[in-house]
Amino acid sequence: MITTPYVKFILNSEAEIVDFECHISEVKYTPEEVIGKNWFDVFIHESDKKQVMKVFQELFDGKEKEWETFKNDIICKNDQHKLIDFHNQVFERDGVKYINSVGIEHAGSQDNESFKYLSSNGIKTFVDQNNKLLKLAEELAE
Repeated sequence: MITTPYVKFILNSEAEIVDFECHISEVKYTPEEVIGKNWFDVFIHESDKKQVMKVFQELFDGKEKEWETFKNDIICKNDQHKLIDFHNQVFERDGVKYINSVGIEHAGSQDNESFKYLSSNGIKTFVDQNNKLLKLAEELAE
Protein backbone atom coordinates (compact mmCIF):
# COMPACT_ATOMS: atom_id res chain seq x y z
CA MET A 1 0.00 0.00 0.00
CA ILE A 2 1.29 3.44 -0.91
CA THR A 3 0.87 6.29 1.52
CA THR A 4 1.68 9.87 0.70
CA PRO A 5 0.77 13.25 2.16
CA TYR A 6 -2.40 14.71 0.68
CA VAL A 7 -4.76 17.66 1.00
CA LYS A 8 -8.55 17.45 0.64
CA PHE A 9 -11.04 20.26 0.11
CA ILE A 10 -14.79 20.19 -0.29
CA LEU A 11 -15.98 23.44 -1.85
CA ASN A 12 -19.49 24.78 -2.40
CA SER A 13 -20.55 26.75 -5.48
CA GLU A 14 -19.35 29.99 -3.84
CA ALA A 15 -15.87 28.48 -3.39
CA GLU A 16 -16.33 28.37 0.37
CA ILE A 17 -14.41 25.58 2.06
CA VAL A 18 -16.94 23.29 3.75
CA ASP A 19 -14.47 20.54 4.63
CA PHE A 20 -10.68 20.49 4.81
CA GLU A 21 -8.15 17.83 5.65
CA CYS A 22 -4.42 18.28 5.17
CA HIS A 23 -1.51 15.89 5.57
CA ILE A 24 1.10 18.00 3.77
CA SER A 25 3.10 19.47 6.64
CA GLU A 26 4.22 22.61 4.82
CA VAL A 27 0.63 23.80 4.25
CA LYS A 28 0.21 24.32 8.02
CA TYR A 29 -3.48 25.33 8.02
CA THR A 30 -5.96 23.64 10.33
CA PRO A 31 -9.62 23.01 9.44
CA GLU A 32 -10.68 25.62 12.00
CA GLU A 33 -8.64 28.26 10.20
CA VAL A 34 -10.08 27.68 6.72
CA ILE A 35 -13.57 26.14 6.89
CA GLY A 36 -16.08 28.78 5.90
CA LYS A 37 -13.47 30.87 4.08
CA ASN A 38 -13.14 31.35 0.35
CA TRP A 39 -10.72 28.92 -1.32
CA PHE A 40 -9.45 31.59 -3.71
CA ASP A 41 -8.78 34.13 -0.96
CA VAL A 42 -6.84 31.71 1.24
CA PHE A 43 -5.01 29.38 -1.15
CA ILE A 44 -4.76 30.85 -4.65
CA HIS A 45 -2.22 33.49 -5.63
CA GLU A 46 -3.60 36.50 -7.49
CA SER A 47 -1.68 35.58 -10.65
CA ASP A 48 -3.36 32.13 -10.76
CA LYS A 49 -6.93 33.13 -9.83
CA LYS A 50 -8.23 33.64 -13.38
CA GLN A 51 -7.20 30.15 -14.58
CA VAL A 52 -8.21 28.34 -11.39
CA MET A 53 -11.56 30.19 -11.33
CA LYS A 54 -12.19 29.02 -14.91
CA VAL A 55 -11.62 25.40 -13.89
CA PHE A 56 -13.81 25.84 -10.81
CA GLN A 57 -16.69 27.29 -12.86
CA GLU A 58 -16.42 24.67 -15.57
CA LEU A 59 -16.53 21.88 -12.99
CA PHE A 60 -19.83 23.27 -11.70
CA ASP A 61 -21.03 23.74 -15.28
CA GLY A 62 -20.77 20.01 -15.99
CA LYS A 63 -17.31 19.79 -17.57
CA GLU A 64 -16.14 17.44 -14.86
CA LYS A 65 -14.32 15.01 -17.18
CA GLU A 66 -12.33 17.84 -18.77
CA TRP A 67 -11.03 18.99 -15.38
CA GLU A 68 -11.03 15.71 -13.46
CA THR A 69 -7.34 16.32 -12.84
CA PHE A 70 -5.72 19.72 -12.60
CA LYS A 71 -2.38 20.94 -11.33
CA ASN A 72 -2.20 24.28 -9.54
CA ASP A 73 -0.14 26.18 -7.05
CA ILE A 74 -1.49 26.75 -3.53
CA ILE A 75 -0.25 29.22 -0.95
CA CYS A 76 0.76 27.73 2.38
CA LYS A 77 0.25 29.50 5.70
CA ASN A 78 3.86 30.72 5.67
CA ASP A 79 3.43 32.13 2.11
CA GLN A 80 5.39 29.21 0.67
CA HIS A 81 3.93 27.90 -2.60
CA LYS A 82 3.25 24.22 -3.30
CA LEU A 83 2.37 22.79 -6.68
CA ILE A 84 -0.43 20.24 -6.16
CA ASP A 85 -1.87 17.62 -8.51
CA PHE A 86 -5.61 17.60 -7.80
CA HIS A 87 -8.27 15.06 -8.63
CA ASN A 88 -11.66 16.80 -8.73
CA GLN A 89 -15.10 15.28 -8.48
CA VAL A 90 -18.46 17.03 -8.37
CA PHE A 91 -21.10 15.49 -6.13
CA GLU A 92 -24.51 16.47 -4.88
CA ARG A 93 -25.83 16.51 -1.31
CA ASP A 94 -29.40 17.57 -0.50
CA GLY A 95 -29.74 19.01 -4.01
CA VAL A 96 -26.61 21.17 -3.64
CA LYS A 97 -23.47 20.64 -5.75
CA TYR A 98 -20.01 20.48 -4.23
CA ILE A 99 -16.50 19.82 -5.48
CA ASN A 100 -14.43 17.21 -3.69
CA SER A 101 -10.81 17.93 -4.51
CA VAL A 102 -7.96 15.75 -3.30
CA GLY A 103 -4.36 16.54 -4.13
CA ILE A 104 -0.81 15.41 -3.64
CA GLU A 105 2.34 17.45 -4.02
CA HIS A 106 3.45 17.50 -7.64
CA ALA A 107 6.48 15.28 -8.18
CA GLY A 108 7.81 17.13 -11.21
CA SER A 109 9.85 14.93 -13.47
CA GLN A 110 9.98 12.15 -10.89
CA ASP A 111 9.55 8.90 -12.77
CA ASN A 112 8.85 6.15 -10.28
CA GLU A 113 6.16 3.50 -10.10
CA SER A 114 4.78 4.69 -6.76
CA PHE A 115 4.04 8.16 -8.05
CA LYS A 116 2.57 6.83 -11.29
CA TYR A 117 0.30 4.47 -9.35
CA LEU A 118 -0.79 7.10 -6.86
CA SER A 119 -1.52 9.76 -9.41
CA SER A 120 -3.48 7.42 -11.67
CA ASN A 121 -5.23 5.25 -9.07
CA GLY A 122 -4.68 6.40 -5.51
CA ILE A 123 -6.24 9.86 -5.63
CA LYS A 124 -9.29 8.68 -7.55
CA THR A 125 -9.75 5.76 -5.16
CA PHE A 126 -9.47 8.09 -2.18
CA VAL A 127 -12.02 10.52 -3.67
CA ASP A 128 -14.42 7.67 -4.46
CA GLN A 129 -14.10 6.27 -0.93
CA ASN A 130 -14.59 9.72 0.59
CA ASN A 131 -17.78 10.25 -1.45
CA LYS A 132 -19.11 6.86 -0.33
CA LEU A 133 -18.51 7.88 3.29
CA LEU A 134 -20.32 11.21 2.72
CA LYS A 135 -23.28 9.37 1.21
CA LEU A 136 -23.39 6.90 4.09
CA ALA A 137 -23.28 9.75 6.62
CA GLU A 138 -26.22 11.40 4.83
CA GLU A 139 -28.23 8.18 4.90
CA LEU A 140 -27.53 7.66 8.60
CA ALA A 141 -28.57 11.26 9.35
CA GLU A 142 -31.97 10.74 7.68
